[in-house]
This record gives sequence, C-alpha cells and structure tokens, in this order.
Amino acid sequence: MKENAVDYGWYMPPILEAFGATAAAGKLLKLDEEQIRNAFSLTLCQATCSAELIYSTHSMIRAIRDAFSAKAGLLSALLAKKGITGFQQPFEGRAGLFNIYLRGKWIHSH
Repeated sequence: MKENAVDYGWYMPPILEAFGATAAAGKLLKLDEEQIRNAFSLTLCQATCSAELIYSTHSMIRAIRDAFSAKAGLLSALLAKKGITGFQQPFEGRAGLFNIYLRGKWIHSH
C-alpha cells in the first residue's frame, strides 16, 4: 500500500516551499486575506516536482529546484495583488493540496 507522496511520484520539498515563498511574498506585499488565498491557489497550480528527482541523482535540478518554488510563490503573490482570483479552499478543498498531494493525510495541531 502506498503511504506517502514519494510513493505516488511527488517530491514534496519544492512543492511545500512554494507555499512558504507565497506566504513570505504575501506578507511583504501586504496582501489581505482574500489576496493571500488567491496567491496560494495560484501557487497550487504551479508548484509540482516529480519524485524522479530522488532517482536521478545525476540531475542538476537538485541545485536549482528551490528557485522554482520561490519564483512560483512570488509570482502568485504578485498576481493576487493585481486581483487574479483563485480557489476558496486551496489547501483543504476536495481537490486542494492536502487531498490531492497528501491523500488527506496531514498533521492537525490540537
């Protein structure tokens, strides 16, 4: 039975880093709640990284992968600042980050 994102072919660090970059850029751009949600939606549509990265150790992508995440986060925040709308639930929606990439398995803090 497949248990984590790598088992499904996804390498999560660059995907999750893009959301961190979006949050940082959103704060620097002073996005409001709706704009940051829109930015996260845009990031969700940009941020993926195949787990092939793990198996292709000769690839130079490892050296630049974090730049893609930062670019996606900054671009998403800038687009949201300009009024581009996204999803109402980019993380917890039926096809949001948690359900699609993490198969509904995420840590809740109590």
